[in-house]
Amino acid sequence: MGTPTTAFVHIEVVHPDPYAAAQFLKEVLGAEQVERGVSGYLEEFVPGAEVVHMKLGNVVLQLIKPSPAMASWSDHLREHGPSVHNITVMVDGLRDVHRGMLDRGALHVFKAQTELSKAGFDVEDPQDLYMVDAREQTGLRFELVESMPAWTPGDPA
Repeated sequence: MGTPTTAFVHIEVVHPDPYAAAQFLKEVLGAEQVERGVSGYLEEFVPGAEVVHMKLGNVVLQLIKPSPAMASWSDHLREHGPSVHNITVMVDGLRDVHRGMLDRGALHVFKAQTELSKAGFDVEDPQDLYMVDAREQTGLRFELVESMPAWTPGDPA
């Protein structure tokens, strides 16, 4: 049986100053800024948010200062300080993976629809995105998106 997960996209970190965090990662650990199109799209999609993507080794960190409209992220930052909010993965069979998590006790947080073509992805239709709280099962929240074979995480663009 194959795995439905096709890509580990990023670790999403809430921070009051994502650009300062990015500078620290660059100066101390040699991280490089990547996915500028994705960062710009997210800032446009959620006005008031500040987003920067940094590649550290083979992992992308999405550093985000949430806007007040981003309740889950804002609450997390207020309650826990700068820290990991969720991880994002691409999966084949988004709805089935979502249902499988819920069937095993994870909690549905929200569903959103994004136009990832505006972020430089080679897709035509709007993409569904699910946020699932599986902290009880795994210690993590998951942001799930359908696989996009033409995309490689950490693209410098």
